[in-house]
Amino acid sequence: MKKILVLSDSHGNVNNMVTAVGRLHPDMIIHLGDCWADAEQLHRKFPMTVMEQVPGNCDCRQEVQERILLIEGKRILICHGHTFNVKAGYLNLEYAAEERHCLGIHTGFFMTNTTVFLI
Repeated sequence: MKKILVLSDSHGNVNNMVTAVGRLHPDMIIHLGDCWADAEQLHRKFPMTVMEQVPGNCDCRQEVQERILLIEGKRILICHGHTFNVKAGYLNLEYAAEERHCLGIHTGFFMTNTTVFLI
């Protein structure tokens, strides 16, 4: 089973992410935005670790806001959360993940069906 580190909202604090990667030695890092450049900097420090990312609401990038990853046979919808208005609730994200036959992941929460697990 892969060890996946999910990060978001780093807002320039790359040192905390470097510490987490150094302690956990993940097989993959998923950065869910805010700040895209932080994820790029982290990947330069750990180029052998697979990095996937999406932009957050503060990133002002033309990148795709949501992506579907295939990890160990599971479809994972990754997003920052703002495109599904998660501050008002998780139902929109839950529906989007269900429509795409995916598990949903956003800004630190992992979601499957109606259960939310903090990572």
